[in-house]
Amino acid sequence: YRLVEEDLGAAGIVQAAMTHAPKLDVAGLDIGTRIEYARPVGGDLAIVGLVDGRVYGCIADISGKGTPAALFTTLVQHLLDDALDLGMRGADVIEYINASLLQSLPPDRFVTLFYVEIDPGSGSFEYVNAGHPAGLVYRSATDAIEELGPTNAILGISENVPVQTASGRLGPGDVLLLYTDGISEARRCGEFFGVEGIARVWANRNRRIGDLSVLARDVCAAANTFHDKPDSPDDRLVLAARITPAMVSLSPDPERVN
Repeated sequence: YRLVEEDLGAAGIVQAAMTHAPKLDVAGLDIGTRIEYARPVGGDLAIVGLVDGRVYGCIADISGKGTPAALFTTLVQHLLDDALDLGMRGADVIEYINASLLQSLPPDRFVTLFYVEIDPGSGSFEYVNAGHPAGLVYRSATDAIEELGPTNAILGISENVPVQTASGRLGPGDVLLLYTDGISEARRCGEFFGVEGIARVWANRNRRIGDLSVLARDVCAAANTFHDKPDSPDDRLVLAARITPAMVSLSPDPERVN
């Protein structure tokens, strides 16, 4: 048992180094992340990077927990990197990942995923939500929260589902917040934490977003406190991105793409 615990501890360190989203230094965009695993390793994944002058972000949730799910996070990261290296963008990236997962995942496994590409200069973004909890956009000008619902089915199940994209725009100070179901499905007395719980975190901060890493930490902490079954925790991940107001141009809003 001691050797197993040592191996799992080492695996957790390696997974953290491989799969936690790095801190990007990009003019015009702030990013903050938080990942908390229910076990030494887990099945939630956050990836951010730069491609063709755009920032891409991906969060994924592999079904299950522990070591098996953790192994597949490295596979998803490899497939995303491979797709981008091959020159794929947008929907083509997700189609490539899905086709590869169909060859690699066992029948009892699947992946939900939210993938977004953001132009820091204009604030425009294009995304794919493959069966994942809705992304949220906090509008600083109106104090409203918009939901970015699923555009596609989950990955690793069927090869005959064409990938659809949708688009939007972040204005000055707007925040895009992505999370896994360990956040939204934290529950107390049958009530889910949900979008309402995340909104309460914003309200408790007096509508001041501040450091996005602190915001991500606060959302995870609130979900942990809300959950009334500590013996059945789940992996939890939050990724937030905000356009720096001074960098946003006044170009027209992009049309929604289906």
